[in-house]
Amino acid sequence: MSSQRIMDKMFYQDVGNTTTFWSEEELERLIKSKQPQYIFDNMNESFECQGGVGCIYLFYGYDKVGEFGLGHNFDSREDMPQWQELYDENTNKRKFRLYIANKYGPGGTQAPADIRIRPLQYDQSWKLAWKYKEGDENQIEIFRVKGENNFESENVIYTLSSNDFNANGVWWLQNRFPIVIQKHKTYITICASAHLKRFWQQQVADQWHKPAYDRHVMSDDEAAWIERDIRQVAQHATAVGGLAPVKAMLGALQALAE
Repeated sequence: MSSQRIMDKMFYQDVGNTTTFWSEEELERLIKSKQPQYIFDNMNESFECQGGVGCIYLFYGYDKVGEFGLGHNFDSREDMPQWQELYDENTNKRKFRLYIANKYGPGGTQAPADIRIRPLQYDQSWKLAWKYKEGDENQIEIFRVKGENNFESENVIYTLSSNDFNANGVWWLQNRFPIVIQKHKTYITICASAHLKRFWQQQVADQWHKPAYDRHVMSDDEAAWIERDIRQVAQHATAVGGLAPVKAMLGALQALAE
């Protein structure tokens, strides 16, 4: 089959943000928009992605069914697309996301490495927001979102500083670059997104007045995406007694899980 005929049977979608989410039904609609006759066999096959030039291709089983364009903001030296899926207990189906992570190592991003924190009384069901603290360019406040009161001081659950980051944290905070919050079962991961930094810098350059790119409220899809804990413990904690009790607690949970 010629390359043009293959392309005619593939959907195309731009990825403009750092993270994009889909349900099984959404992926099915995208595929059927190009191949109405497509049979999904109850979605038993796996969805997987493979890298292309400035894009990644989506496969359903052995079939190439779609292309995600990564856009001019993508930098292969710094960005690493990751295709991920979770089982959604509420819908009894899978959900998917394409996340553009930082690529560390030679030639990779200079963004600070990801960190893990466990705010006091953290609940995985919380919707979260973040904002650079007013009057202090070296701190980011993380909020629990309650109704429309997204940035009320009483809803602050953690305050990030350059001491939290293990590399280039001062530079990142002084420039008020963006972060991404990812929720896990018992802690959250803070990612200083190089991809999102470039996207926001371009947005600022395209406008006369600098927009407010120093804050973000989780979308419903972001808030509902809760990853399993990994084997490493949280690096920082606000729990009384410091990090040792958290390590002991997570260690006990790890032992029970194994």
